[in-house]
Amino acid sequence: MENKICELCTNCRTCEMICPKQAISMTEDREGFLVPTIDNEKCINCNLCRKKCPQNINKCRDKDNYSGIAYAAQILDKKILLESSSGGFFSAISYEILKKGGVIFGATMDENLRVYHMSIQNTEELRRLRSSKYVASDTLDTFKEAKKYLDNDRYVLYSGCPCQIAGLKSYLSKNYEKLITVDIICHGTPSYKLFDVYRKAMEEKFSTKITDYKFRDKSKYGWGVYWSFLYNKGSRRKNGGLNDDPYCSTFIKGTANKEACYKCKYVGFENRPGDITLGDFWGIDRFHPEMASNGGVSAVVVNSKCAEKIVENVLKNCKYVITDKNNISQYNPSLIETVKRPSVRDNIYEGINEENPLKYIRKKLKIPYRDFFKTKIRLLIPYKLRTMLKKLKRI
Repeated sequence: MENKICELCTNCRTCEMICPKQAISMTEDREGFLVPTIDNEKCINCNLCRKKCPQNINKCRDKDNYSGIAYAAQILDKKILLESSSGGFFSAISYEILKKGGVIFGATMDENLRVYHMSIQNTEELRRLRSSKYVASDTLDTFKEAKKYLDNDRYVLYSGCPCQIAGLKSYLSKNYEKLITVDIICHGTPSYKLFDVYRKAMEEKFSTKITDYKFRDKSKYGWGVYWSFLYNKGSRRKNGGLNDDPYCSTFIKGTANKEACYKCKYVGFENRPGDITLGDFWGIDRFHPEMASNGGVSAVVVNSKCAEKIVENVLKNCKYVITDKNNISQYNPSLIETVKRPSVRDNIYEGINEENPLKYIRKKLKIPYRDFFKTKIRLLIPYKLRTMLKKLKRI
């Protein structure tokens, strides 16, 4: 039998988790993405891995269960809002599930800056799941863990990229009344290896260890696309905009995504696998100026009837307005179309395993001077002035 599960793997681990003989393991390819490897001595050719792979399944969700109401929302708790990437809605709905004795699954980052999925069961740990991580997250065995809680009649909130949510649902093989899934607005992810090489390059450049990294940081400039990392030396934090940083600029441009991302099957509102789609409400000042805030605003799309009541309860702890879904997609184009594969993707990972990290980053992840200085100038402009200038531009 062909030793291949699908054409474009999303690294969700469904095949590994579903295999009855544990014949599948995930290993890194040369670019640093996890791919399944089949042990032919253990394999019994049941073909379950191919049948359950979400990339081989046409149906993303029950279209008859489609709701589609959308909101712009901001959590009322200012401390949580500051720690969140956008409007804090993920934290708000997590609190609702935790109050019901539920379990929350999401992406976290450890002390080695490795990104992976984990579960939490109390509000104190929730901070570990907040904020965006712009790198491929390893789901580990969280699908099995989620099933265990669901089978014990616990509420489960599972958040992740659309392909991860599709993988979870395929693995579970049935609907659970107490499962709420959240798919994030995603336009692809580079490999963890690329981020790790970038980290090593920055440590070499600044002659110190990076002890913390935030892909989205509001502490200095407020809501927007701003990053920061913490130096070990003197506990200093370096801040910047996504377009003045080699890794973040690469992420924004989509030049190092996994190949499956360029043919994502979850674009389009009707194809979202999650009960809720969540992300930043870019352009909020244009559509709902009364909601515009430097604290951030969440874009929330309810995709299933089962999520409607929970979202209604969550909104009691938020400032919100009902909005049109098209308002959200206008500045989140990856909601309705895939990121175009640039020609530079052909060789951007070339040399990643051989070259010195700093040399590789300077060679492969170069930032055009125009983008670099444009970002630096933008960082000097206060939020209210930027908002005013954007309004004048539209007049």
